[in-house]
Amino acid sequence: MRLVFFITYVLWISPVVLSQEIWSKIYETHTDEIVINGEGLDDLIIKNSKDKFIRILLRTEKKGEYSIITKSLQDQEVFYFQVKKDTYRFNDKKVFRKYITRRISNTSAIIEIPKDKSVVVNGENLGVNSYSYIGNLHIAIHRGNIYLNTVEGFYKVDFFQGNLYVNNSEFRKEFWSNKGTIMFEEKRVNSPFKKQIEEKEKQLFVNSVLGNIFVNGI
Repeated sequence: MRLVFFITYVLWISPVVLSQEIWSKIYETHTDEIVINGEGLDDLIIKNSKDKFIRILLRTEKKGEYSIITKSLQDQEVFYFQVKKDTYRFNDKKVFRKYITRRISNTSAIIEIPKDKSVVVNGENLGVNSYSYIGNLHIAIHRGNIYLNTVEGFYKVDFFQGNLYVNNSEFRKEFWSNKGTIMFEEKRVNSPFKKQIEEKEKQLFVNSVLGNIFVNGI
């Protein structure tokens, strides 16, 4: 079964005081895999839902029309975050989010997803924060900071540049970073770094070019 929906919402803002507008929506899902295209967002937060519903909270600081669209793509349901081109002005420069002070779209999303789903996140310049999602999680971005909190399933992370933070270490792990730094339990280790443990349900595989990886003790 698939989750299919189309949402359009017009966001408003006070003409005097710059404020943050919040829009939320709840959907029931029976699909096993959810793909999130984070283009158009500054930050994406993934949380565990306490039931079988997906909850989306969208926050923005500018007036404009946002759409969340799902499309079928090779037996997957894909979430697209879209914004009207004549409303927002995106920064065309390639930026490294470690040093960014000015937000690109002034928009972020919080998504609560039922546990034990397979979640895929794609994006260019995107910050991703997983609140210890229980299930399979694959993050593939170009630049950005990634916070996994604790690994609670099969995780895979591919990113070109940025920082990855993890707060636990009891899982099977394989890390590659061509020119970045890998810190494991406050000690610098060489790339590739591999470690097998008996825990089979929790695994983390990381592949990066310039990314830094910090696991436990950061």
